[in-house]
This record gives sequence, C-alpha cells and structure tokens, in this order.
Amino acid sequence: MKKIIFHLLILLAFSNCDNASTSNTSKEENTKITPVVEEQTSPPLMEKDIQQITGLYEGYLTNEITRNGSLKTEVDDIQLTIDKIVGDTFSGHYETSEGKRPFEGTLEKSNKKYYGSFYELGDSRDLGSAFLEFDIAANELVIKWEANDESFPIIERNYELEKTAGLHNPNDVSTIYGYYVGYFYSVEYKSNEKPSHSNKITLSIDSLIDGQAFGHSVVAGNARPFSGRYQQEIGKITFEVNEPGDDRYDGRFEFTADNDGQQIEGHWYANDSRLAVTSRMYKLDRKAFRYNPDVMLTENILHDGLYDSYNQKTDQEEGLTDDVLKVNASNQLLTKSDVGNLYQADLEVIRNTIYARHGYSFKNRRMRYVFDNYVDWYMPLKTNILADLTDIEKQNIDLLKRYENHAEKYYDYFGR
Repeated sequence: MKKIIFHLLILLAFSNCDNASTSNTSKEENTKITPVVEEQTSPPLMEKDIQQITGLYEGYLTNEITRNGSLKTEVDDIQLTIDKIVGDTFSGHYETSEGKRPFEGTLEKSNKKYYGSFYELGDSRDLGSAFLEFDIAANELVIKWEANDESFPIIERNYELEKTAGLHNPNDVSTIYGYYVGYFYSVEYKSNEKPSHSNKITLSIDSLIDGQAFGHSVVAGNARPFSGRYQQEIGKITFEVNEPGDDRYDGRFEFTADNDGQQIEGHWYANDSRLAVTSRMYKLDRKAFRYNPDVMLTENILHDGLYDSYNQKTDQEEGLTDDVLKVNASNQLLTKSDVGNLYQADLEVIRNTIYARHGYSFKNRRMRYVFDNYVDWYMPLKTNILADLTDIEKQNIDLLKRYENHAEKYYDYFGR
C-alpha cells in the first residue's frame, strides 16, 4: 500500500516539470464531450539506466526546516547507495551523522531526468519519506525528505549529492575514477636528513582505457601526473604507474584498488635513491571534494606546538590559541577590530585556512603539518588556488597579511 501511495505522490510532485501540454486545445474542443484519455506511461528503465543509477552518491544537507519555522543550514554529510533496481522499484540505504537507514521506492524516467520517491524502513518516530530527482546522466541527485510523524520537530530536509562510485560491473572500470585521500608514510628513509615521515596525499584516477591508466597525485605542494598499466583481477584492479621523471621527487606507484572503488592501497618508490625518503606506503579512502566556506577548525589543532619553533632555553614552542576557532575569513568580511589583537601564528593559520578550504597543497612544513595532521576535512588538490578565491577572501587575506607582519608570537609548553 505504501508503494502505491508514494507512486501517486511522485507523479503529482513532478507533474509540472516534464508533462507540459504539447497541444493547443481550442475552446471548441473543450466544449466537446470529454474523450477517453489513454493513461500516459514513462519509458521503462533499461539495463543501461539501471547501471547508470545504481551506486554510491555523496553530498550534504543544504537546509532543514523545523516545526517552529526556523531554517537551519548546518553542514551534515550524507552517503546514499542505491543497491538494486527491479522494474521500476529500487532499494538501498543512506547514512548521515544520525545513523544508517534502509529504504525502498519507485523510479521513473523522462526525456530530461530520472525521478522517484522512497520510504524509510523501520518503526522509529524519526522515519520519513523522500522525493528524488536525478539529472539524465545520473551524476547529480537532489533529495527532499519529509518526516512521517507530524509531532517530529523537523518537517523537511534538503540534500544535494553527486555520484562517486557505481556498483561494480566487471567490464566497467570507470567506477573507480575519482579522488583517494590519506597518509603517505615513510618506509625507507635517511633519518639524518630530517625526512617528512607522513604527508597527506590525494591520488586521482582520471582515466582507464584498454589497460592504460592515467591520473595524478598531489602531496606536499607538488602535483604530478602519472601513467602506466592496470590489470583487472578477481575482486580487484592492480596498477603500476610512473611519474614523468623530470622532477627529482618523481617515482613509481604500485597499488591495488578494490572493485567497489572505495579504497586503494600500495607503495611508492623514488627514482632518486639520494632522497631523504626513498619509499612510502599508503592506504587511501575515496573522498569527494566540495568547497565549503563555513567549515571550521577544531580544538585538536591547539594540542601541539608549530613545526620547528622549539626554544631550548625556555623549553617552549610557538603555538595557537582558541582564537583560530572563532574567526572565519571565508564567509565574512573581517575588520581591524576582528584581527588587531590576535597573535602572529593565529593570523597565519586563519589566512591559510582560506587556502585549505579550496584544497591548496602546502609546500612549507609549518602550515602543511597543521592541516595534514589536525584538520580532518582538509584534502590537498591543487598547488594554485588564486583563481578560486572569492572577493571576501581576497580582501581578508590582504588584511591578515598586514597584521601578521607586526603581531606578537604566542609561546607555551607542549609535551615533547
């Protein structure tokens, strides 16, 4: 019964979108006896449609409407998987900060998009139903969720998602395209040369064609392309790819990707045996990037001193204060009163958080160690983000730089 009700609801919800009248009915025709109208049906979902829609979608909450009329815009990530489609019915699950929910629903197709509805399975008070709308390539998904219980404090939630992985088709290796993020750990190194033992790295698989793999990596302020061979095996795909070799830090990646495109694991070997680190290991998780001007730093950034700032005489290190948690230089125009009394390192980190939100890869260790080690949402994507900066950010950067040059430094005792 639920399925029939939701099928009727979705037809009503989208009737104004794709079913505009294609005929100009005259007044004379309107006066005629009402003709028998044949029921219009949408095209059936084909195998290509099913392959296109099934898979993992990742995104975020855009807004939330409560019973008291307030509109919230808090960030909450969502992962939604459409597991199975049979005819026009589908099943799957989604996961947010509130937990994991299974659902069932129906889908239809028009010339311009896919659309449908689902209802959550279970008996808890906070269950709901949702309308879905995909673009025709099924790369983008918009969800409008509504609570079933009229006494539940939330009326409506809206989400925007992008497809990040398809369910595995042995002949479709494109399901593992995308970004993989994690730590690049040193394995073989020269300890007397102050090696950097762990850096956050983003490895992107860009294209796989007839055994040839193409992609790029971004780590420690360095973006490098790679190319080589891949081979499909049972349950996995193995890669051997090389960086061009015209940079002293180039090397060779060997790694394995699981078939569902959620994780890669492997090693990197330097071409130059004289480097401080000649081999590294990594286990990277798939992650979609989204610029979010509202994302902030968290308290764990305050726990250690800044790189290379230890003073043996005082047994202190330069550190950060909780002011870095309060100032956002991406979503509001700062004034002199906002920054005039801040310490030098706080100003420096607030400014560089602007760059981090855009995925900037830091070359200098002082800032790289801050964002690599203490900022979970940070992922290195680019070595130049100047064209991505907003007008507010550009003005705030100029202001922060002026005060950085003359601000006092804050020192404290940190465990060593």
